[in-house]
Amino acid sequence: MTATKNGYPNPLIYKVEYAFAEDVETIINVELYLIEIVLKSGKSMIPIYGTPATLNFTENQETSPAGILHKQKLSLYYPGIDLASQPALLELQRKPVIALIYFQNGLIKVMGSMENPALAAPVFDSSSSTGHTIAITCSSDEMAKFLHKT
Repeated sequence: MTATKNGYPNPLIYKVEYAFAEDVETIINVELYLIEIVLKSGKSMIPIYGTPATLNFTENQETSPAGILHKQKLSLYYPGIDLASQPALLELQRKPVIALIYFQNGLIKVMGSMENPALAAPVFDSSSSTGHTIAITCSSDEMAKFLHKT
């Protein structure tokens, strides 16, 4: 096996979209880490406003006697503390989702699956009144996969 240089060592996120898990018809495995998402008729992905400075994705691996667990977290920071001004984000917190994370290098990571959707929750730090964060998380026995572009 030959190692190749990573051409995009730190790609920035420029867009995030999600669909409620109940609106996904199926997720098809195309290759080992590539999938396609088919939404139910009349449904579409919902964009979440953010900028590269306000969006952050991490994926950490933990090893336990039960095996390897991949903990994925997408953080969306919003200035101010008026969560009611973001009705789409309030709705996002109520249902399991499949999230798409668009990177500037053209790759799209997928958080969640039909069997194990991602969940969103507000994170508020009372020591900082400058804003709030919505965290979308998913723990899985697999790394987040990439969306196959059709």
